[in-house]
Order: sequence, then C-alpha cells, then structure tokens
Amino acid sequence: QNHSSVRPPMYLVVFEDIPAQRKYLESHGITTIILTDETIKPFNNNSYSNKLYTFLHSLNSLELCADLDDIEIINAIYSRVRSLQSLNAILAEQVTRCFTNCGLMYIDDNGPKALLHFYDTEVTSNDNNIELRGFYKKFLSILSNDKKVKDYKPHLQKLFFILKKASIYGIVLNDKHDEALLITEVLPNDSLIKIDKEINFNYSEIVTYTRPHKVANSIDKTKKYNCFQLNKYDEAYSIIEEELSEEIRQKDYANILISLFNQNIILNRLKYDFSSNRERYSTLEENKIHELYDNLPRNIKKTVSVIYDLVTFNYLLNLHYTVSS
Repeated sequence: QNHSSVRPPMYLVVFEDIPAQRKYLESHGITTIILTDETIKPFNNNSYSNKLYTFLHSLNSLELCADLDDIEIINAIYSRVRSLQSLNAILAEQVTRCFTNCGLMYIDDNGPKALLHFYDTEVTSNDNNIELRGFYKKFLSILSNDKKVKDYKPHLQKLFFILKKASIYGIVLNDKHDEALLITEVLPNDSLIKIDKEINFNYSEIVTYTRPHKVANSIDKTKKYNCFQLNKYDEAYSIIEEELSEEIRQKDYANILISLFNQNIILNRLKYDFSSNRERYSTLEENKIHELYDNLPRNIKKTVSVIYDLVTFNYLLNLHYTVSS
C-alpha cells in the first residue's frame, strides 16, 4: 500500500448497527459489516463469540451465506469444480470428489448414463455436511425452475460443460430420482470436447510447432501428444517447456501438474532411448511433483488433489484396491 496510489477496501466488523457511526465511517471509505447470524453455536450462550465464529467460518464456506442471489449460488457451485475446467478429459469421480456430499446414479437411456445426485438425507461414512447439502438444495431449486434455467443458461454452461467432459449426463433434481436436468438442455448442440481430436488417431496432422499465445485457453494441448506418438520426443519436450511457462504465469496448477508429469515421461524416453541426443538430456533430473504439491497453499492443494492423485498413480492404486476387495 505504501507504494501504491490505490487504497484497498476497508471494513469494520460490528455487532450492532449504529446509524450515526455507520454513516461517519462510510464518509471515510470504511464499510461496516454487521454480524447478526449465529447459526453455529460452539460457545453455547455467548452470542458475541458465536456470531464472530459463524462469520469467520462463512468466509471459507459459501454454503453458510444466507443472502446469496441465484447467480452467486451458481458461481459458488461452479467454483468447487473450476480447477477441472482447463482439462480436456475428466473422470466422473473427480467431479464427485470436488463437490463432496454427492454421488453418481446410473440410468439406461440408449445405453448406461451417469447422473450427478446431490445427497440430502442419505447417511454416508464421511460425507455428511448438513450446511453444504442445504446449499445444494438451493442450487437444485434453481435448476428445477425452467424460466431460471433459461435466464441463467450462460452462467450454467461452464459448469455443465465440465460435467460433459466427465461423461455425466445430467443432474438429478429431487429425492424421488424421477426428474433430472440433462446437459443437452443447457449446452448448445455444437459444444464439442477437445479430446475428440485425439480419438481420430491421425497424429500426423500436426507435425510443426508454433509458440502458444498468451492466453491459456488458446494453447493446443494436442500438439505435444501428437509429437510423442510420432517419436518426436525433442519437439514434445520443447512444447511442454513453453506451455509450462504460460501455465505458471496463469497459475493453472492443474495443468502444471499434468505438464510436469508428461515432461517426466518424455525425459525418460530422451535419456534412455537409443538416440543421438541422449547426452544432452542425461544430466537433467525429473520434476519433483511431490515436493511441488507439498509446497502449494492449502486451498490450492484442495482444488488440484484429484489431479495430483492421477499423476502420482494414487488414483489407480486406490481403484485397484477397490476392485480387488
């Protein structure tokens, strides 16, 4: 602040509204936050402590905020899976792990289809957040209103596109499991998923590389994959170097972890395959993904934990254990 002409916003937390004081503070650019909610009562009859605890807890728990409008609720729901947005393909389990207090329900509609089901009264071993489930009910009430779905479609599409990438067919709207909002009702018909490019197996289409633009979404992440399939490991390694710089600049931690993992795979080929460039890469060390993850802030760790489990094979090990048992 000492080196900036822009003053950050200032707030004062109080427990009762004194109009004269509030107006005086407003004239000096200070916003008064009046604490009245004491939904959580860990201090029994100590009203002041309960109000302060509820307020501090709600700063990291949007589900505790009672005065959010519909758009804010939709954005809060999306924020729980936002870390998956930049990925080309997603596992349905990654979505449920980001949300928590939810599961998948399967139906037969021209083949098996998965629907996302937010828990209400279900009792589970570790997913029993009553406040969060109540927040999900507010979201479902929005989805149950045809007019609101139509009006808020631009806000809903980014969430439903993530569901589409996870092959989730829609969201169950009630406890009877007889109504659902399908992704086809929210997304336009031409919303194709990027991974469709790889499925055609025509790797020779992209054999040259151009530097990525300075917008993360514009980086074509199929190029390094095509180069890898064509045994152009040098080129694939260089592409990842370029993309990593941009992902770090954008703080795109999910793709940073994936790029570091891919770079380790390619480096292993460059160091140990029979090629003329082995010496060039022989002294390079693998990226220490574990150390990077351990040093991430706690909130970032939470959002990218599903990606970390994939690139460290924890997910596959857990899946193997689950199937075996």
